[in-house]
Amino acid sequence: MAIYEYEILGPDGSPRGIYEAEQKMSDPALTHHPQTGERLRRILSVTFAHGTRAEGSVCESGSCDSGSGLSDAACGCSSGVCGWN
Repeated sequence: MAIYEYEILGPDGSPRGIYEAEQKMSDPALTHHPQTGERLRRILSVTFAHGTRAEGSVCESGSCDSGSGLSDAACGCSSGVCGWN
């Protein structure tokens, strides 16, 4: 099961809040709040980063701290961009 975030939409389409739903990845996206009937729009959020970050590792000039013992990919650095900033 995955947790998906949905934006609760007001009558004019403006965002009014966030609703979280635990669903199977194969379930269709919700279109209405199960309790209130308000319209919902699923939003993309990052809640999990792949890899392991070592305590105190930093990304400097596109690469992680060389003393961490981790590869760039393992501590979140990829193509000169650090995922931990």
